[in-house]
Amino acid sequence: MKNFKLYQPETIEEAVDVLNERKDYHLLAGGTDLMLRWKHGQIDLENLVNLKRIEELNFINFDEEGLEIGALVSVNQLIENQAVQEHYPALLESALEHSSPLTRNLATVVGNICNASPAADLIPALLVYDAKLRVRKKEQEILLRLKDFFVGPGQTKLEDGDFVLSVILPAPVQELKSSFLKEGKRKAHEIAIVNSAVSYIDKGGNISGLKVALGGVAPTPLLLDLDWFDEISENNLNKLVKVITDSITPITDQRSTDWYRKEVTGVLVKRAIKSAD
Repeated sequence: MKNFKLYQPETIEEAVDVLNERKDYHLLAGGTDLMLRWKHGQIDLENLVNLKRIEELNFINFDEEGLEIGALVSVNQLIENQAVQEHYPALLESALEHSSPLTRNLATVVGNICNASPAADLIPALLVYDAKLRVRKKEQEILLRLKDFFVGPGQTKLEDGDFVLSVILPAPVQELKSSFLKEGKRKAHEIAIVNSAVSYIDKGGNISGLKVALGGVAPTPLLLDLDWFDEISENNLNKLVKVITDSITPITDQRSTDWYRKEVTGVLVKRAIKSAD
């Protein structure tokens, strides 16, 4: 391992200056993935920009407009937040399935997003809540829909000098139900074979606005809007499984086969819809 230069900005503006002056850099927030990849020689570190001293990025705000999660918020902070516990069940469930308790103390929500793994645990839940990212681009901030953020495995639309400030979820509708389920060899300690989140509005059994988000079955996390789904019936569920099977492109790797991923995806989505609250 060769030496690298370490930068530790204490404000967002200081971070902007550091990033605008360099191109070959890596950002450090939680570091659970970055440090592992560096240790195994998978990346070269020239310039490491540590964001942990920027206190203004460590916050969770909840009001009538929704939930905002700062870039330094850990997965365990998310789990302990009362608003998440009461209003965003799929997000809570996905956070509880993320890695181990010790890793969740370090791993950040935004880091899980920016790592852009097709099988990331938090992303499907955030997708079904129509999450947006607040992104700093040099001298301006923009909002980017999470569903438009991913380009490929490990790739996002962030450009040189860009970094994510927070993730924003709209306020939940009273009748909204949601759920998250994961299939992995060893539950939370294992990268998901497949994961799935769903959300829909349930007015006395009349279903509308069904969203299904899937991980581990395509090069990027997948979001499906299924407005035709109007009731939880076997006919609709079977039709849904057919739509999903036709939409996904899983691969065979060391964790699973493409055939098994296709089979288990439909089972997970059915279970998630029936168990949503």
